[in-house]
Amino acid sequence: MVVQAELARRGYYRGPINGVIGSGSRRAIREFQAAEGLPITGRIDESLIRALRTGELSAPPEDTSITPFPSPTPSPPQHDSPPVALWVKGKEGQQVLSPFTGGIVDVSGFPPGSEARCPYSGKIFLVPTKP
Repeated sequence: MVVQAELARRGYYRGPINGVIGSGSRRAIREFQAAEGLPITGRIDESLIRALRTGELSAPPEDTSITPFPSPTPSPPQHDSPPVALWVKGKEGQQVLSPFTGGIVDVSGFPPGSEARCPYSGKIFLVPTKP
């Protein structure tokens, strides 16, 4: 939710701030990455977190699109893979930063690549594979 909130504050994200990284969040991430000269992946990674933590406002993209009317029938929920957490520097293999809250989560005993539940948000994330 921290990433969505920061992207919204900077004018890149306009969806619900709920910790679900769907197509709107990924689009906002890609637009922010492009504006900041970062590798454009659409994923939450260390370079994105570092750039968002600088606190400097970059110019948001111009919205040249026309917002369509909502569909009369709701679309089915998207089943995206869980986001990957980031290792806490010096605590690789033991602690990660929650991709939802930015809080530190102890993942001792979780094999790399496995799913873990964020104790702060209750949402599932993936333990990074490489420290």
